[in-house]
Formats: sequence, C-alpha cells, structure tokens
Amino acid sequence: MGHSLIRTAGFSPRLPTAQPRAEARGSVVGDLGVLASFAFAATVACGPATPPPVGPTTARPVTGPASPAPTPTPTPAEEPPLVCTTSAPEGCLEAGRRHLELNALDEAEESYRISCTVALDEAGCTGVGSVLAVRGQSDMAESWFRQGCEGGDADGCYHLAIQIESRGDSAEADRLYHGACSSGVLASCMALGSLRLASDAGDAESAFRAACAAEGPILPAACSALGRVLRDTGRADEAQAAFVRACDAGDAAGCRELGRGLDAGSGAVDAFRRGCDAGDAEACYESGRASLAEARFDQAEASFRSGCERGHGRACLELGHRLVARGETEEAETSYGKACDDDVADGCRALGAARQAAGETEDAAALFGRACALHDPESCAAFGALLQRAGGEAGAQAAFQAACDGGHGESCRTLGRMYEDGGDRREAERSYAAGCDAGNAPASCTALGDFLAGRRRADEATAAYRRGCDGGDAAACLASGEREAEGDVAAAETDFHRGCELGLAAACTAYGAALEARGARWNDAQDVYRKACDGNDGPGCHALGVLLEAHDRFPDAIAAYRRGCLAGDAPSCDAAGMPAP
Repeated sequence: MGHSLIRTAGFSPRLPTAQPRAEARGSVVGDLGVLASFAFAATVACGPATPPPVGPTTARPVTGPASPAPTPTPTPAEEPPLVCTTSAPEGCLEAGRRHLELNALDEAEESYRISCTVALDEAGCTGVGSVLAVRGQSDMAESWFRQGCEGGDADGCYHLAIQIESRGDSAEADRLYHGACSSGVLASCMALGSLRLASDAGDAESAFRAACAAEGPILPAACSALGRVLRDTGRADEAQAAFVRACDAGDAAGCRELGRGLDAGSGAVDAFRRGCDAGDAEACYESGRASLAEARFDQAEASFRSGCERGHGRACLELGHRLVARGETEEAETSYGKACDDDVADGCRALGAARQAAGETEDAAALFGRACALHDPESCAAFGALLQRAGGEAGAQAAFQAACDGGHGESCRTLGRMYEDGGDRREAERSYAAGCDAGNAPASCTALGDFLAGRRRADEATAAYRRGCDGGDAAACLASGEREAEGDVAAAETDFHRGCELGLAAACTAYGAALEARGARWNDAQDVYRKACDGNDGPGCHALGVLLEAHDRFPDAIAAYRRGCLAGDAPSCDAAGMPAP
C-alpha cells in the first residue's frame, strides 16, 4: 500500500512520562532482533498491504474482424485512506505498522506516538520503542517498552525483556518473558526457553512447549528447540515427534534434526533434503553425506553444491572431492577455495596440494600456511617441508613443531633430526619420543632407538626398536632382531622375517642367515637371499652366491656375485673377480 493511503496529521514527537531507568547495553544484534520480532507481530496482526490495480480496467477496441466483446474486469473497490490525526487517533496504530513495513521510520514513529499518547493504546507505546530500537536508541526504546508493558501490552513486556536481558539481568528478563509467553506471545516463549537453557536455570522445556502447542498456532523454531531438549534428556521418540512438527511447519533446522534422528536410509536423506530445500546449509551437507552412504552420487553432489552455494565450507570441500573424481580439476579448485575461505583447513590443504602439483610453490606455501594456522598438522608438515626446501630453517622448524604438537609423528622425527643436527640433544630426544608416542610414525621409534643406542642406553633403545617394529617399521625390526640375536634366536628370526616382509632387503639377508643357522632347507634360504638380492642388497647377493656355489650352481653363483658387486659389496666383487665399483 502506498503512502497515499495513510494521512498523518502534523505532530511534534515527545517522550512519554516514563524515563529510562538505566543505560541499555544491547547490541546491534539485539536491536535487529527487536525489529524482526515486531515485524513478525505486525505481519500477523494486519497482513500484507494490497496494492491498487495497475493498468486499464476496460477492454480496448481492436482492428480486424469483429469479435465478441470481452467480459469487463470488475474494478476492485479502492480501500479508503487510513486516517491518523490527533483528533482521529483510532487508526494510528495500524498506520504505524504499515509505515514500519515500508521502512518509513519517521512516519511510523509519529503514528505510534499519537496512538500511545492520544489514543492511550499501550501497543502504540511498544511501537515507538520498536522504531527507536531499530535506530539504536536503546535507552529511549526501553522507556517506551516499559510504558507499553506496564499498561498491559504483552509485546511491550517481551521487547522490554530483550533489553533487560542484554544488560545481564536474567532473573528480571525471565519474569518478563514468562508473563508475555503466558499472554500468548510465542516469540517470548522461545526467548524464555533459550534464556533458561543458556543460564541452566528454570524449565526450558515448558517454555518451548508453550510455543509448540498441540492446539492453535505454533512457532516452528520452538518445536526444533523442544526437540533438542527432549533428545538431550534421552526422550528420543518425543524429540522426533517435535522435529516432525517443526519440519512439517517449514522449519529447516527441524528437518535437519529430524534426519539426524533417523537411521541411515531414504528417510534420513529425504528429511535432510527438505531442510536443504528450506535453506539450511548444514542440512544440505548432511543430505550429501547421507546420499553418499546410499550410493546416490548424483544426489549427493547436488546437495553438496546447494550447501556450498549457501556458504557451508565442508559442503564445498566434499563438492571439490566429487569434482576431482570426475576430472573437473578447475571447478574443484574453486570449491576448495570456497572451503578454505570458510576456514576449512582440509580445503586449504587440498587447494595447496593442487597448486604444488602445478608448480605454484608460493601459492601452495601460503595455502599450507593458512591451513597450519587453522591447526591442521598435515598442512603444517607440508608447510615446513616447503620452507625447509627454500632454506627457511627457522620457519620450517616452527612449522614442524606445530605439526608435531598436533600429533603428526613424522614431523616429530624431522624436528628431532633438526635438533640433533643443531646439538640440542634434550629437544631431539623429546621430539623423537613424541613422534613414537603419536602412534602414526613408527620410524620415529626407530630414530629414538638409534639416538638412545648412541647414548649407550641399551635397554631403552631395545624397547624403542620393539615399538617401531610392532608399528610396522622394517628398520626397527632389523635393529630389534640384531639385539635379540644375542640371546633369543627365535625372537630374532621373527623380527628379521617381519622386516623382510615389510620390504627391507637387509632384513631378508638377516632372515636367510637365521634360516641357515637353524638348518632350514637350503631352498628356503635361497628364496630369501634372492629376495634380498633383488632388493639390491649387496651382502644378500653375496650370501646367495655362496649358497649356490656350495650346491655346484657355479654360473648362477657368479651372476649373484656380480650383482652384489654392482650393489657395492666388496666381498662379492672379490668372488666375481671384478674391480670394486
């Protein structure tokens, strides 16, 4: 409805009798909350304005063959102007609401003031407070809200409670919210429940339930909040019922929570999809994940794309992964970039890896650095490696330290080596031990064992090698076996065997020797030595040559010696009659 339908007489604004009691400490967010709540109440009260008809309302003549005259369109009755004057203040409350809908704040304030001070309508006092709150005049707004509340306007009590809560007076805010909620202001019930949850005082459930009642209008967001309270107190079935009600009423968060309460399957996917379609980015992300679990790959990608478009960083990350799988690397990098912009460290790391693969080292370093600042240990490790390669030892050490502190065991090993090379033995040992304790870098245990063995701390070194071997480091198995060979031959053979299976050629040579020592079939030892020789272990080739020569297979033995010589083993060179390489 245009301004022409509202006529407001000239009126000099004045403050109500009530004066502000204390300085408001409300934030801009709180003021916007007042506007949103008031706009909601105004919309419910008066509904959208109807614009006048546009264009002609009678048929125009046409050229050409005669045709039946069209049926004239009835002209809607024009709505009479809404009068708001000091002498006729009855329409001022509605005038203020309509002006506020049009964001005409001066006209809205003037109309509400007439309603409050001339028509003595408490809702008009609340309306003045709402306009002032929008303008950031919190102290003055509170005075008007108080006047509306004390006059019996429940909306005034609700808005006054918002002001009071912003100052930290939870008890008084609770009282005001409760009164407005009992008078049917659903938004006040929602605020009351939220306040009680935050302060862990009072019955939040009953407040949310009042706004999600079985009869009459409901506030869908309150149903979602009720569902969360019920779920957190172990009443899953009741919670799901509340989420169903919220979702059916159009609350996107309710659909999302409904999906989380369902077993994986089409029901969960559909609930998440409804939440996504209603605008909830997290629901889009959850829809994508649930769709992947159901092997609905196209639907998953569509959901991740919707979530990414709504600014959900992890949805952008997953979209990037899907695009990479299809070979659409350029679009994938765009998605990773959006994830990184949303502070998703994995997105920064993925984009950094792509830049590094393309040879864009500086960009890669910047991205790894940003992900490292977001506490991603893998990115700190990659960042440290790039810095170290570029000669930035100090920066590299700091990056490896951050990675190690985050549980990246291999970075701890690298850091330990840097400290050891720099002569700081205490920090070297601490770093190696941290890497071993991380449980994801058994080579750190081996490095710790080597460090301790060099300090003649034999028992501790043996224990470290044992942990490294158990963790899957072949070098640790070889070292452990060599120590066990002095006492427990069977245990030593087990360690050598494990090291050989893990791919260390020198461990295969040791395993072959252990087999020979206990009188195993020579063919078994031959197979193990051949595996060592194929792994380019010179002593393994020499041992193979000796074994073959002992069984009169001279050509094969000479071939083995030659391979050992080429691998740098001097005894093999002597046996083959070749000069050392």
